[in-house]
Amino acid sequence: ATNPFLAFLSETIQHDQPLCFDCTDIMVAEWESKLKASEAEREYYYTFLQNLEAEAEELPHDRQLSKELPLLEKEEAQLLKELSLIESGEEKIQQEAALVQKEREELEAQLDEYYKGCNECVVEDIFVCEKQHSLDQHLKAEMEELTKLNRTNILNEAFHIWFDGHFGTINNFRLGKMPSEQVEWNEINAAWGHAALLLHTIARMRGIQWTTKYRVIPMGSFSTVDPGRYELYGGAPVFWASTRFDKAMVGFLACLNDVLQKEAHHTQEKIPYEIQDDKVGGLTIKLVGNDGDKWTRALKYILINLKWLVGITADRPMGPPASTSGATDQLTT
Repeated sequence: ATNPFLAFLSETIQHDQPLCFDCTDIMVAEWESKLKASEAEREYYYTFLQNLEAEAEELPHDRQLSKELPLLEKEEAQLLKELSLIESGEEKIQQEAALVQKEREELEAQLDEYYKGCNECVVEDIFVCEKQHSLDQHLKAEMEELTKLNRTNILNEAFHIWFDGHFGTINNFRLGKMPSEQVEWNEINAAWGHAALLLHTIARMRGIQWTTKYRVIPMGSFSTVDPGRYELYGGAPVFWASTRFDKAMVGFLACLNDVLQKEAHHTQEKIPYEIQDDKVGGLTIKLVGNDGDKWTRALKYILINLKWLVGITADRPMGPPASTSGATDQLTT
């Protein structure tokens, strides 16, 4: 029974058998060790084989895979075709995006120009508004000045009637003579010239249609009264000159009364000093045979009546004079 075993040993190792018992035990132990390693390796392979078989059972069958493979390949081809189309579309989109970007840059440039234009318009608008405001202020100032001028009584500015003691004055020229205070005839004649020009101006401004036969001809210090060319200035030493001066003053008084009556009828206001023939306020206007004090007072009454006419002939013709009443009261004192 040991012969086959010995023969196997002889074939396996270089020495012929039989061996001694010690060597045999060593060899047996060595082979038992190899046997155990082989068994462990077989067990490992067996376990691995079982795992592979288990995995093989979970995988689809080869025939099923063979059946699905063409479909997958067809799907792959379709997806590749779609991918190609997408890549082509992407390239087209990139080109369009480049065009859009270019248009965007152009629009941004146009927008910049638009904002620049807007800014210029805003600046110009501010300039125009400031200029308009300046013009409005200038116009306002001019309108205020015009209103002020419209409220200004031009006649009152041009013919300032006031008083100087017992004398009435027109533009600072005294009208009259007092025994205690003599006034030069040059000054009296100049005062008569201003009075004649004032009466003539009022009649023209008011469009007076004369009802008296007399007409005042203003010519400065040498004014006259028609008809007769009576001299509305004095100082001549001859008597007949004084009587002509008296006739001129009576004619002036008639023209003054003509204007006063028409304006009083129109405004329903009372004339400060009524005129009757050669008298004003009850005092005669004639110089010949008259007292110097009374003559001076009569001339003062004439100037008061002229002052009243100036007030109602202002640019507010129908309104009562705002500043003449006080002046009239002071003139009568």
